[in-house]
Amino acid sequence: MDARYFLKSRTAFVRLFYSESAKAFVDVQHRIENQLPPFDNPPYSEDGEPAFLEEWMDADTVLEVLGLACISMLSDALKLYFNTLANRVIGFSFQNKKAAFRGGFVPAYFEALGEILDTDWSDCPADRALIEQIALPRKSRLAWRGSDVIPGDP
Repeated sequence: MDARYFLKSRTAFVRLFYSESAKAFVDVQHRIENQLPPFDNPPYSEDGEPAFLEEWMDADTVLEVLGLACISMLSDALKLYFNTLANRVIGFSFQNKKAAFRGGFVPAYFEALGEILDTDWSDCPADRALIEQIALPRKSRLAWRGSDVIPGDP
């Protein structure tokens, strides 16, 4: 099984999904900022808020949620890649997976693969800190989903 192929394929899909899905909302923000139709004739208002602020903020919130969804998909793809390496390519398992994953699955796999491959990762061209950050927003999203407060609500 070519685990690298599937990781690259899933990553390409996530990029395409984000770029195509974001276009409409980026366009709304662009039209508001540049007073293009249908945002070229702001309604009368004495409240001091910029015209179409709610529409701009809605588009911004959608882009944030879309970004979180894409990061979640990347996190899952990375987890599948590491699991495939562990189970099918290299053939190793964690003695105590819960303890190993306490600090996150990315550091756990880096440590295990470092021992197996006898490397300290100093010569690895990948940005390890960036890879580790892929899993962090998922934790934040899960915490946000469990709260009673929705970002942007008064």
